Amino acid sequence: MPVKAIRVFALLFCLVSPAHQAYAQVKAGPASVIARIRKMRAVVVQIRYSSNAPNPQPRTVPFDVGARAGTGFFVSPTGYVLTAGHVIRSSEKAAREKGATNIVFRVGILLDTSSTSSIHFSGSFAWVNATVVDVDEIHDLALLKVSQNPFTGELKTGIAGPKGMLPFNVRTAKINPRLPADGENLLVSGYPLEIPTFVSQRGMVASQSFSIVQVPVPNVRAGFTRPETLDSILLDAVVNPGNSGGPVYDSESGEVLGICDAYELAPLVTNKLHSVEIAPGEFLNQNAGLAVVVPIKYAVDLLRKNGVTDFSVAKN
Repeated sequence: MPVKAIRVFALLFCLVSPAHQAYAQVKAGPASVIARIRKMRAVVVQIRYSSNAPNPQPRTVPFDVGARAGTGFFVSPTGYVLTAGHVIRSSEKAAREKGATNIVFRVGILLDTSSTSSIHFSGSFAWVNATVVDVDEIHDLALLKVSQNPFTGELKTGIAGPKGMLPFNVRTAKINPRLPADGENLLVSGYPLEIPTFVSQRGMVASQSFSIVQVPVPNVRAGFTRPETLDSILLDAVVNPGNSGGPVYDSESGEVLGICDAYELAPLVTNKLHSVEIAPGEFLNQNAGLAVVVPIKYAVDLLRKNGVTDFSVAKN
C-alpha cells in the first residue's frame, strides 16, 4: 500500500475511533521513515578506488571495482557527488604508500531502485569513473563529478525491460543548512564495512557540538594561522568505516542536514578500569556509539565555490 494511502487510512480511522488515535500515530512514524530511506537509496552512492600500485593478490571477482573508500550522494542533476574529504585523501595516501602513481575513483550507483516486476537487480551496482573536483581540508568535505551522467541518459543500464532500455532511477538530495536541535531524530545511510548492501540507521542528535581548528590567514606570509570555531553535530548512532561521506537526513522531511564524518572513540579497559596498552603509547579503543556529523552548510559553500548552482536547498 502506498505511504499516502496509509496516512489517509490512519486519519479516517482516527475520526471513526478516537480511542485508537495514539496507535495510528505510532504506525505513521515508521511508514514515514521507510519512505525516506526508500527515496534515499536512489541518492546515495558507494565510492571505491583503484590504482596502478603492484597488487600481488589475485582478483576474487571477474570485474575488480577497487578498494572501499566510503559513501557519497548526488546533489546535482549535472552529476556532482558530495562525500567526506578523508574518503579521498585516505584512499590516495593508501594507494601511494603501495607505490601508486595513478588513482581512479569510481562511484557505484545502486541498481535495486531500477528493478521492475520482471527484472530484479538484487544489490547490483553500475560503476562509473569520477573526478575529484575539490577537497575542503578544513571541513573535511570533497566534491566529485561522475564522467557519465545518469540523469541525462549518458549512462545506460545495458538491460532491456518491457518498454525498452531500463533507465537509472536516480535522485538528488535536498539540502537544508539548518542545524538540528538536540533530541531530533535523524537517519544516516551508506555502505559501512564490506557489507554489500545499502544500510540505514536512526539516531538522536546528542549534541550540537563544535571544534576549533587553525586556518590560514589570507594575504599574509605562509605559516600564519588563526583559530576558527566549526559547528559539528554528535549523533547517537553507531557508524563504521565506509559510512564516511554518507548523508545524515531528517527522518520526517528527508532533507540532508549533514555528512557522516567519523565516530568518537572510547578506550577499552580491564575489569579494574585500566586502559589496554598494546605497544608503547598505543591503546585499544572501541566505537563509543557517537557519530560525528559535518553540518551541510559547509558543503553549500563548497558547491558555490566550484560554480555548482543546480542543487536544491530547502527554504526555512
